[in-house]
Amino acid sequence: MFIDSLFKGNTPLDVALSPGHYEVRLSLPDYYEWEAQVEIGDTDPAPLDVRMVAIN
Repeated sequence: MFIDSLFKGNTPLDVALSPGHYEVRLSLPDYYEWEAQVEIGDTDPAPLDVRMVAIN
């Protein structure tokens, strides 16, 4: 998992982030890359559940 282009580790992963705007990218061999802009608030946890799609 990459957050703002910095590698944070392999999933599943629990990452504590300060409130703000982040770019999240997931990649896995033989799967389409996944990327999104995520806004983290200051009160509630923001779980991210992504289903990767295999390249056929």
